[in-house]
Amino acid sequence: MNRTERLFATGGALLLVVGVFLSAGGPAQQSIWISTESCRTPATVLSARHPSNHILVFHGLSANRRLMLMLGAWLQTENTSVYLFDLPGHGDHPSPFSFQRAEQCAAEVLEAITTRVDPAGQHTALVGHSMGGGIVVRLADQSPTAATIAISPGLRQSPRRMPVNLLILTGEFDIPQLQRQARKLLEAAGGTRTTPEDFAQRRAVELVRMARATHSSYLLDAEVAAILRSWLARSLPEYRPESEPPPRRRLWGLLSGLFGLVLLYAGLAARVARWLRGTGSTQAIAVPMWRAAVGWAVAALLAVVVLQGWLPLGWVRLYDGCYLASFLFLAGLALLVLRTRWKQAPGATAEDEPGPQPWPAGLLRRARPTLGGVLAGGMAMLAFGAWLNWTGYDLWLNAPRAWRFVALLPFLLPYFAAEERALGPPAAWRRGGLRRYAQFALLRSILVAALLVPILLLGRGPVLALLLLPYAVVLSLLQRLAADQLRRHADSAAAAVGFSAILMAWLMAAILPIT
Repeated sequence: MNRTERLFATGGALLLVVGVFLSAGGPAQQSIWISTESCRTPATVLSARHPSNHILVFHGLSANRRLMLMLGAWLQTENTSVYLFDLPGHGDHPSPFSFQRAEQCAAEVLEAITTRVDPAGQHTALVGHSMGGGIVVRLADQSPTAATIAISPGLRQSPRRMPVNLLILTGEFDIPQLQRQARKLLEAAGGTRTTPEDFAQRRAVELVRMARATHSSYLLDAEVAAILRSWLARSLPEYRPESEPPPRRRLWGLLSGLFGLVLLYAGLAARVARWLRGTGSTQAIAVPMWRAAVGWAVAALLAVVVLQGWLPLGWVRLYDGCYLASFLFLAGLALLVLRTRWKQAPGATAEDEPGPQPWPAGLLRRARPTLGGVLAGGMAMLAFGAWLNWTGYDLWLNAPRAWRFVALLPFLLPYFAAEERALGPPAAWRRGGLRRYAQFALLRSILVAALLVPILLLGRGPVLALLLLPYAVVLSLLQRLAADQLRRHADSAAAAVGFSAILMAWLMAAILPIT
């Protein structure tokens, strides 16, 4: 281990220790299952010593109850218990997802809890984000509650009656369609009413527009939590949150641990790659930017056309994941066919092709760098999945998600193999490295543009993938940096291909709802 790697490892270990310290503690949690007539729903309960109020929290599409944990901890008080749920197809919920099924299970859970602890609904409040926000608004048709808070609600159908003491939140940088839905919901409720008499008569309504807020930033925003607690204090009997703003301790702990893991992982993955270093067994030729862009556009549009009549991976049963994985698979196959027409870019270098070697030594030598990429991808799954699972998001693969990961993996290899070939081996910034990353950004942008075509023209396509686009941009950059490090240390494009395919298959299987 060289000096730089030692510094990275030391800094990463310190940041991880700080993250563990900041993330520890918090309110007592209890994991339970709530069985109703047609649903068996996993829940996390933040219990109060002597609960007189109850807050039920529902997550959005492609989220889970762990993502709502920080917000739930901010809302919990000494006399108020908070219930966080996994909706069907999300997290640990065993049932397949559909919007109707999610609303049905939410209604049954609400009825089961209120029947047991609050039949009149005077001490129960509902909080929902995105899809969950639309669900809690619709639940007003089925059960009485003391307050409803809809954060960026995705309302597929208007309720027959307006919820009691309704607070609506939207953000400056939220999805435009959801902003319009929030304004229409306020109009349907009769406009703003926030006097003490309105709360006493259970007819209060307000729309709050958060500056600089995005669709998901509400869940980690202390200012949002303070607004929610103020609304609940005027709606629930004896709900008395602390006067101090909610602490950001767990958020800083989550981020500190993530940065620490990045530093630790970079050094450890580099060592694994060097240990299993290859001999340039996979030749990768950099393709001129204009030629690669044309090839990507042709392959992406061809994949979109084919997907209008045939979904090769529909049997995997992932919401929008079947379309996205099929798109990458078809585009990758087309690109690998086109690769015979690509020529090496002027000034680009190709990795050396080794001479023939005896079997099995030659086969093992060729397989060593690929094994390095597989190990690096597995390390990323275990390390980052375990950390996020503990601190704020469920990325652990349960049995239904694990087999989907295995099923997706081979179908993602063609695309990443084509991408590695087009980009060529990593280079220093002064020797074309910046141009190489510009080419990478261009090729990924072409994919996104092609995915927009069926959505804009036909009204169908992987809408969820586009909602997650800001996070996909960050993850794509991190994936490219990590793959380049592996390719540089392992001296093999195969290591980068294996790592990238494992990372993509893992994230798709872990995040997207099961249908």
